[in-house]
Amino acid sequence: MKDYSVLNDLCRLMSRVFCEIWLKDKEQLVITSNVREKTFNKFRTWGRIITDNDGKLTTTSILLMGDPDHWYHSLGEYETEDYENDEVDLEDSEIVESEESSDSEEEEERRGKVKVKIEEEREKEEEGGKGTGIEEDEDGESEKKKKTEEEEESLGDPIIIDIRTRKECIPLDVSRLKCYSFFPGQIISVEGKNPTKDTLCAYRVIPGISFGPKPPVLNEPLHIMVAAGPFTSKPGNYQQLYNLMAHVAQTEPNVLILIGPLMNEKDIEPPKKDMFENLITKIMSYVDGKSTQVVLVSSYEDVLHDGFYPTPEYRLRESVKKPNLHLMPDPCTIEVDGLIIGITSVDIIRHLSSEEISYKMPQRDRLGRLAEHLLLQSSYYPLFPPAPEVPLDLLLWAECSTMNVHPHILLVPSAMQYFYKYSNGTHIINPSKVSKGLYTQFNVRSNDQWTENSIGGEILRI
Repeated sequence: MKDYSVLNDLCRLMSRVFCEIWLKDKEQLVITSNVREKTFNKFRTWGRIITDNDGKLTTTSILLMGDPDHWYHSLGEYETEDYENDEVDLEDSEIVESEESSDSEEEEERRGKVKVKIEEEREKEEEGGKGTGIEEDEDGESEKKKKTEEEEESLGDPIIIDIRTRKECIPLDVSRLKCYSFFPGQIISVEGKNPTKDTLCAYRVIPGISFGPKPPVLNEPLHIMVAAGPFTSKPGNYQQLYNLMAHVAQTEPNVLILIGPLMNEKDIEPPKKDMFENLITKIMSYVDGKSTQVVLVSSYEDVLHDGFYPTPEYRLRESVKKPNLHLMPDPCTIEVDGLIIGITSVDIIRHLSSEEISYKMPQRDRLGRLAEHLLLQSSYYPLFPPAPEVPLDLLLWAECSTMNVHPHILLVPSAMQYFYKYSNGTHIINPSKVSKGLYTQFNVRSNDQWTENSIGGEILRI
């Protein structure tokens, strides 16, 4: 499956929600998947933010990538075959509300001359290729043949093909927006105009959708502790982790969440599976005979684990497993007595921080805004292309990184400043890293309401 097919599927899922919202809007504008809809009137469309500036997003390099495989128009359907046919002019369709541009006759005349020229060249080729104006290169290979081979090699390759030449891609003019926040891979809806078919002028943008979770029904308050790796400040020195586990044994929380990596490449050389399992055994010895449930979330950075993201759960021998040890993949969504917790070990906050561009966003701290992108995109890792250090498996990413439900608590360990944030029913927490000597704990109150005050937590030093 090509990269674009996977990305288009994700975009299409989000578009259904956009359309449902628009159809309930009092102002009924034309809705279309054609990002190059040529019209002087406002219309609504959707797509994925990309850039052609070596992956770095700037105000002048923002492009909107639509979906070429499924064309929708609220006043009728576009056929994919027609759109792909160069001779079909969508401006002539009845659903287009704008008039042809003043230079349309000149363009038509130019196209006619090009067609005549092509026919003349074909006739000459049939006569033996004489007079075609094609010279042989030093290796005896014609430039035309060489160019054809290069085109064949680049078919379907999003890196080789000039992204601006794709029919489903258009530059996005954001100069009329009062504020915005964009990053590569972000799926947005746009309300705008496109009088020239060359640039989509955005007047309004919806940066995603977050409906918020339903209040959890808890039978009793929950005490949860969270610690994220790396767990060593020095290679092979797990004393901070052992100190943390001693505190866990003393306080006996309902749930302990340990987020990998447990043993990264810097810890041991050469790595041995027995060392990893011995570490797990020692961790579990602190909660032996206690009611604390231990959730262990994997990480692609673990030296003995699969080096790709999303990452499957840790694989342990049966003799190492315990009834109160729960092995989870990265990312994952767990449920504790009706409380939904979303977790990823990848430092998505730092990655978004290096790629996001914004302008006059409402007064709010940047870390909270970055974390909120995950909820608006319903994804544990909405950035695409990913950060260079993330070995992203595209098919697994499309299948496993989507938030099927919005969590009550979202855990996003990051090397950036630790934080507690609240956004539309979700408490977002960066618990920091054990290697920095920090962890977090919080108490979840049992009541019928779910608000910003439903949990009380703190970042603590080990």
